[in-house]
Amino acid sequence: MSVRIKKSFFVPILVTMGLVAGFFREILIAYYFGTSREVEIFRVAFALPSILSESIAVSVVSVLIRNLVPMRRGSFMSGLRQVVWGGGLIATGVTLLGIVSMPAQALLLAPGISGAQRELLVMIGRICWVMSLFVIMALPLRALMSVRGRVWPGASSTFVRSAAFGIVMIALITAAGETAISFAASGAVAGGLAVLVLHALALAPTDRRRIALTFFKRPSLDEMYTIPAAVMSVIVTQLFLSGGRMIDRAVASTMHPGTLAAVEYSYAILMAAAAILATSSNIVLAPKIAKNISRSGMHPNIPRQFKLAIFGICACAVLIGLSLTFLARPVVSCVLERGAFTESDTILTAEILSLHALALGPLVCSLILTQIVILRDMQGYLLGVAVVKFIIKAVALAALLEAGFGAASLPLSLLVAECCMMLSLFGVLARLSHQRCRPV
Repeated sequence: MSVRIKKSFFVPILVTMGLVAGFFREILIAYYFGTSREVEIFRVAFALPSILSESIAVSVVSVLIRNLVPMRRGSFMSGLRQVVWGGGLIATGVTLLGIVSMPAQALLLAPGISGAQRELLVMIGRICWVMSLFVIMALPLRALMSVRGRVWPGASSTFVRSAAFGIVMIALITAAGETAISFAASGAVAGGLAVLVLHALALAPTDRRRIALTFFKRPSLDEMYTIPAAVMSVIVTQLFLSGGRMIDRAVASTMHPGTLAAVEYSYAILMAAAAILATSSNIVLAPKIAKNISRSGMHPNIPRQFKLAIFGICACAVLIGLSLTFLARPVVSCVLERGAFTESDTILTAEILSLHALALGPLVCSLILTQIVILRDMQGYLLGVAVVKFIIKAVALAALLEAGFGAASLPLSLLVAECCMMLSLFGVLARLSHQRCRPV
């Protein structure tokens, strides 16, 4: 096998390893904490720091890369200063805001958790925000290496983060001889720090020196605030895209203890299946679609073979989702039922998963269509789609709760929201096609 072929498989292998490690992290959490109130506190505390670090990484790196593309020495160093200082400003600002506003987050995101448990939630949340500081600080380094053609550190970030999380959490629990949710929060911080250290070590010595030089000359205020302003749209879009899940946590916190945890474990299984299908598909299809767009001058029509491939992948996702619906209990039992995760936890989680799985087809389709919109450099449309999805999710959830569906309202409203997002993305692509094909 040639070196080129080996390299083409390297990044997908790292991404897959990250997905596996992330899922293994969920298994560890289930083993040690089951569906206890402690793990529900961690889920809520970990949510926003995770969204504002890991989930926005790819989009933020794309924004940062634009400032690094000019490779003449003077313009490159100017862009590097903007990236390093702008990235630092984002990391510091997001982290400080998260730490200071943690009491308000606890009230808004988990109204069903009160008293001493809310105080614990605030403390765990503040620890988790330190994780986001490290992860966001690594993004400028990741952008610089992407410009250099070295993408493996970014591709391995999820694996390193999840592996460090698990190792540190197990070590602390073993050393203490007891389980405490603060150990999971410490594992999260260790994961963020590991990502930053990985990127720092992976830098070429020349680039490491250039980054050190940026600290001696601060860019102008206009230059420094350009990047945070651009990143804000990415953050707002991601918050709306993830808003439905945050609503689910808030509602589940008011239900019977264990419901929130069961919803999160079900989400983990659903998203693992979606990530494997959508990520593997995007790895294969995205470069080919990008080349087609480049050759055709951003012509909106997607070749028929790509449409058939997308249809086949989505149809496969629907079938897998239906299979999970009928096999939810044995799947949950096989994957999670050990340690603190008991048979009653399996029954509760399986009830949620059997309905969550119905959304797998639309979810995978939405992920693939989102990538196509991004490839066409039409990210601006995603904010509108995200807002629509959030509103529909909230309205559907309220209607289902009012109708008496109880905990089933959470996964059913996800199905409605994902179907609407899929249709919205189809509408965006159809509108672009109509506009660009219209005769001048």
